[in-house]
Amino acid sequence: MAATQRTGAVSPPRRRDSPPSSSSSSSSRRSSSPPPPCPVKSLAQFGQLAKDVLYGNRTEGLYGSPGASKFVISSTTGGGVTLTTTATSSSISGSIPLSGQVVATYSSPSPGGSWLGDLLLTSGGVAEATLSRTIHLPAPAAPPEGGEGQPRPVKPLPPGKVVVGCVVSLPALAEKAQMMPPKITLDYSGNYLVAKSSATVAPKPLLTANAVAGMGKVALGGEAAFSSATRRLTRWSAAAGWIDDRQHIGLTLTPATTGGGGGGGGSGKATLLYGYSLRPGLALALEATADPKPAWEAMFTPPPPPPPPPSGAAAEAGSAAGGTALTPAAAAVSKGGGFSAVQPTFALGASYRLPGKADGGGGGSGGSGSGGGSGVVKFKVSSRGMVSLMYRDTLSVGPRVTLTAELDGLDPSRGPKLGMQLEV
Repeated sequence: MAATQRTGAVSPPRRRDSPPSSSSSSSSRRSSSPPPPCPVKSLAQFGQLAKDVLYGNRTEGLYGSPGASKFVISSTTGGGVTLTTTATSSSISGSIPLSGQVVATYSSPSPGGSWLGDLLLTSGGVAEATLSRTIHLPAPAAPPEGGEGQPRPVKPLPPGKVVVGCVVSLPALAEKAQMMPPKITLDYSGNYLVAKSSATVAPKPLLTANAVAGMGKVALGGEAAFSSATRRLTRWSAAAGWIDDRQHIGLTLTPATTGGGGGGGGSGKATLLYGYSLRPGLALALEATADPKPAWEAMFTPPPPPPPPPSGAAAEAGSAAGGTALTPAAAAVSKGGGFSAVQPTFALGASYRLPGKADGGGGGSGGSGSGGGSGVVKFKVSSRGMVSLMYRDTLSVGPRVTLTAELDGLDPSRGPKLGMQLEV
């Protein structure tokens, strides 16, 4: 009987030494996976879905300038040089009737990185050459194979890269008014951080830097420019974003420009971008912009100190009038009732991809303009009363055509402004 009791006493350790269950093993495997990388790679990608709907993109077409016609032709030579020629004609009074530019790009892959060069010539007198070298950082060592009950090794994320470049104006081709000092750039692109910086080659250089960091669905970013001549920030901005499979939310704050001559009296800007994908090929977007400075001053700027108490008849008149001194911003908000004095501007838009022949009546998942004959229709309306419409499609012979129209909803008698872009 005693032996039976001792056996029962030592049996629990044998159960603890048993192999782990499948649930604990799978949990260990999941915990060994690295977090997802940053969802955006530049400040311009905050609220990207809303920007695609309200402004367009290269794949689905751009709204461009109302009343302008653009012709784009691209070709690649046998040596690997890509030439892109753009000609723009505008019918709007006060604008340049005809303008154009030529961009030549060449890329030379090499072990450990690549060279990239491009030349930009415009009818406005700009002539710039850019040369950059991409250096791929070494990949991290793969983790060793785990034993029995150990987490399964995961594939490491791709390594980062560094890009070193320079931008120079060509004196023989550029107009004197368009000449810019040479600029050196240094960029880093990783899984959780993307940073870009530049400095002009001058006795008192202009320094710029921007960075985006995040993981999973959240990203934060910022930008700043520092002038060595004035020893102050000439501009800065901050951004935050949330990105998932169906919605993109981006908030950007750009304060008043300090400028080189001092004085930050300009207006800042807070921009909210929200894009929502109802289903593949159908998306809605909202953009709201406001100047937060009046509201900020009304909330946080203290009122001026009260004047010394008057005497005699002046005191009786003052007590009869009553009231408390307010700052100009607080007074403006008070007159408007709450914060109604800060009037935001907004725009609403929608984008719909027409079903192509290969879709069989359903919405495709790829962007239009990449072939297949499926077109894209975009519509937007702004608080200024402007109504815009865009249609983009690929012709059966290959060229892509974009048609735009803009109408003043507050004054329909002005007639629409029509635009067209043809890409070959």
